[in-house]
Order: sequence, then C-alpha cells, then structure tokens
Amino acid sequence: MEDADFADLISQAKSGNDTAVRQLLSKYEREIRMMVRVRLPHALRRKYDSMDFVQAVWASFFVRIRERETPFENAQQLGAFLGAIAQNKVYEEHRKRTRTRKYDITKEQGIYERRGQRDVPVEIVSNAPSPSEEAQASDRLRQILAGQGPELVQIVTLRREGLSHGEVATRLHLHESTVRRKLNLVRSLKGNESWE
Repeated sequence: MEDADFADLISQAKSGNDTAVRQLLSKYEREIRMMVRVRLPHALRRKYDSMDFVQAVWASFFVRIRERETPFENAQQLGAFLGAIAQNKVYEEHRKRTRTRKYDITKEQGIYERRGQRDVPVEIVSNAPSPSEEAQASDRLRQILAGQGPELVQIVTLRREGLSHGEVATRLHLHESTVRRKLNLVRSLKGNESWE
C-alpha cells in the first residue's frame, strides 16, 4: 500500500468510516492472530482463544487513533505497532494469571480427572452443612426462637437469607449494634453459629 493511500485509510478509520475499518481488519487480523499464537503460553491456551487477544488489540488500537495523533507513516509501522500491542496483551495476561494470587491458574482444579482411558468427574466436597445437619440446625433454631419477639425472628431470618448485619439493620430500622447484640443472644442460647 502506498504511503498516501495508507494515511488516507487511517484518517478514514479514525473518523469512523466502516469501510476503512473493515479494510484495516482484513489486512492485519491474520497477522495479529499469528503474533498472538506464537506468544501465547501453553498455560493460557486452555483459557483463551487467540481471537480474544486479537479483539483486545483492535479495541486498544481504535481507542488510540480516536484519542491521539497517529504516528504511523506506513503499513509496516502500523504492523509493528499492532504486534507490540499483541505482545503486551499476552504478556500482561500471563503475568496476571501466573504471578497474582487472585487469578493464579496454577490453583485451578479441573472437574474431571484421567483414570485409565477415560475422564471421570472429580468428587467435590462441600464445606456447607449436609441436608440433615441443616434440618437439625433449623429445628433447634425454631425451638430457641419460640416465644421470642417478632423483631428477633426477623433479624435471624434476614441473616439466614444472606443479608449483612448492616443490611438487616437498615431493613428493620435498627442500629447495627442492636442487630449484633440480639444475634449474640441467640448464638449463646444455641451454642452453634452454623445457621448464620
């Protein structure tokens, strides 16, 4: 592509011309995808398709050309720039997925494991109480709440539904310390916090 034609194409893409945008995509998408595939570590291939990164590259590129001057004098410079974005996107995701606790892929465990010639589901043990434990706790709680005021029953019910102490207090127009005090009373009678 001649430099003048290239400059015109970038200018039209910057102004939002759909034809120019499509022309850029068709010219560079395959090249960007190859750059991503070469750089994508094996550990990330299970989680991402190369097109995920290609789309991220284009998103960054179009934000840049709309917000700033474009320093590309020719198609080769643009290709190098897109390659650098692709490399940065892949490296940043790899860093995030291998060096941060929150997203560490080494802690992930599959739901199937290989046994002989087949994959079988992994037995996942829950920390939640069993149905019989839940039923026993509910029965005991009903016994404790029998004869108590409706406010205490509402507090306990809302906490069991997953509301925080602050949310329960707001819902019932109480102070949060009142909610905590009443729950502590029930807890001391019950001797078990599993219902909460």
